[in-house]
Amino acid sequence: MAMDIIATYISLLSQFFSLSDIAVASNEAGMTEPKFIPPGTNSLSTSLYLSRILQEITECINDLSASDISNDAATSLKEFMDSARWKFEDVLGYTWIRGSHLTSI
Repeated sequence: MAMDIIATYISLLSQFFSLSDIAVASNEAGMTEPKFIPPGTNSLSTSLYLSRILQEITECINDLSASDISNDAATSLKEFMDSARWKFEDVLGYTWIRGSHLTSI
């Protein structure tokens, strides 16, 4: 039962943030603007809000891990956290590159 709830939690957040494995990460040239960031946002505001979101996710995962869940659930949560960090770094890089192109024109 607990594993099903954790799997649903991971699935819902992964769908919203378009998370995937690190090995499937896209390159800079082929990346499109992520749907979950507002249009025209800059890298400074993106970094602020992504760090806040990541902090909330980390707190939730720490609370779940403290409740002595199964090893499979703990492993799934760790993989989810790694994927979220990777995606957020990718998004921050995207907004940074987009911002540098806007200011150099």
